[in-house]
Amino acid sequence: MQRAITTFCEYDADLIKTMELFNKACQEVINVGWEIKEYNKMELHKLTYRAIRRDFPLLQSSLVEAARDVASDMLKKTKFAKKASARQR
Repeated sequence: MQRAITTFCEYDADLIKTMELFNKACQEVINVGWEIKEYNKMELHKLTYRAIRRDFPLLQSSLVEAARDVASDMLKKTKFAKKASARQR
């Protein structure tokens, strides 16, 4: 059972900036993984961590790792969805 909680918070420019940086970092990892067909978190880490830290110095290292994990999960879901659709044909 899932529950949703709705909250309201004041506009925070720093939070918005952090979210934008997180999304961009996640997209960078997705682009690398998609291009070379790599879905493993550790391999993606080795391939992208330094570049992401260099390109997004304001993003905390824990958020860089979280972006990598999210990107890896998204890539895996795409990979397995393609396999499942191929089997149904």
